[in-house]
Amino acid sequence: LAWPGKRITVTPVPASGEKITPLFRAARSGRGYRMSATGAMRELRFRIARSGSRATTETTLWLMIPEPIRVDTSGIVTKGPLAGYPLGLYPEGVPERYRARARALSSRFYIVTDSSLRIAPGFALRDFVSKIRPERNWTGRAHPLSLDYGLVNMLEKIESAWRATGYPGRVRIESPFRTPDYNNAGAAGRATFSQHMYGSACDIIFTAEHDRLHDDVDGDGDRDMEDLLPLARKIESMMKAGEIPKGGIGVYHYIHRDGRAEEFTIHVDLRGRIGKWGSLYDSDTVKAAADIDW
Repeated sequence: LAWPGKRITVTPVPASGEKITPLFRAARSGRGYRMSATGAMRELRFRIARSGSRATTETTLWLMIPEPIRVDTSGIVTKGPLAGYPLGLYPEGVPERYRARARALSSRFYIVTDSSLRIAPGFALRDFVSKIRPERNWTGRAHPLSLDYGLVNMLEKIESAWRATGYPGRVRIESPFRTPDYNNAGAAGRATFSQHMYGSACDIIFTAEHDRLHDDVDGDGDRDMEDLLPLARKIESMMKAGEIPKGGIGVYHYIHRDGRAEEFTIHVDLRGRIGKWGSLYDSDTVKAAADIDW
């Protein structure tokens, strides 16, 4: 993921007995290949040969470039593959601490046409693409994405550290990037200047059961806040130790009155300083019904 005009170097690292050959044109730079990012998604293919074998395999690296998007006064995208998409309007009066991020990300997006592409071993683009309001009528293949890749690196390290404790689950992203339109839908806990809109925050659970509920970590037969807090505390300790960037850590408890199971999630972001909080939401209230101390 790179900004247009940025000079980047791609350096393949072969395993023992392998030879990697690029199938694209680029200037050599040491053992790597140097290029400038352009305003389009670029496919970088490599051929891998193994000594003692005539068989070869090919692999693809996708270089994604954000593009400017234009919207009308109601927040509808006017041109390009996203024409007609209900992006919404970014709020004015952005606080100083968010201003630089807002300037960098609020007008340029990665335009995702294949959400199955993997951008890390455990994550695909579909994990980070914004949800859309049910009442919005969008049937196109393209979706906008704003994403700070530092968030992907953070999630990979959180997952590795938690699995190192012996737990078999994986990080599941429940609330990734949000378009302004989706963020302003009036659901619980969505701040006006939410970092979700700038691609630098997400809400996660840890699950080995492939469902949308955080696992029963302590094995007491209930999924509750006591299952969530060990992971939140682990994330906090990693931030304090400098193992991951400092950021916000929020624990959320959602109580539904329509028969759905209670939900527990953790918010993480890249605000640059450690902040922690907890909130209880009752029956999808917009404002927290109570604070959770931890």
